Amino acid sequence: QGAKEAQTLLKKKMQLVVTTATDFAKSKGHSFVTTEHLLIAIMCDEDVQRVTIRASENTNVVQDITNKINDYLNNSNDIPVVLDVKDAITATDDFMSAIDRANARMVAMGGDPTMVDALMSIIQNQDTVAGTVLLNEQLTNENIKNAAMHFGIEGFGLGDKQPDDEEHIALLREYCVNLNEKAGSGKIDPL
Repeated sequence: QGAKEAQTLLKKKMQLVVTTATDFAKSKGHSFVTTEHLLIAIMCDEDVQRVTIRASENTNVVQDITNKINDYLNNSNDIPVVLDVKDAITATDDFMSAIDRANARMVAMGGDPTMVDALMSIIQNQDTVAGTVLLNEQLTNENIKNAAMHFGIEGFGLGDKQPDDEEHIALLREYCVNLNEKAGSGKIDPL
């Protein structure tokens, strides 16, 4: 029951974000929807706003990020302009990768979907203007995770405990060798 509800919610949230990003790209007259458009759409999410403010320790970070991305989108010649309104807008590979990573993280971790996953997936792509802007604002995945934990946002897997975790841990201890424990007790020779 919970997993199906989470996947349905995930689909709805991600569809809304993708639609918002695409509509934003159209409003700018762009031929492509990029991670920068995606970041603008994600920054509208209340959880993302709270987490970014806490993670960066800057109460103006949401506005700062939005301004920097808008400046880039308004002044860059990197994104071709749509010549005909009938032309379809195409998603860039970076955009699709960010969406795919966010979806994979949310589904794999089994928590409730959150746009924090999408934010973290953009941070991982440091080759984009969006990723660089986030990192310049001191927004690392570690800072985001810590801030999300502070607010009890666990959709990206932190703190999500499955009911049978204790059983899995017991089985691992019974049938596997924990190399970290062995190394810590000096039972593994150094290389």
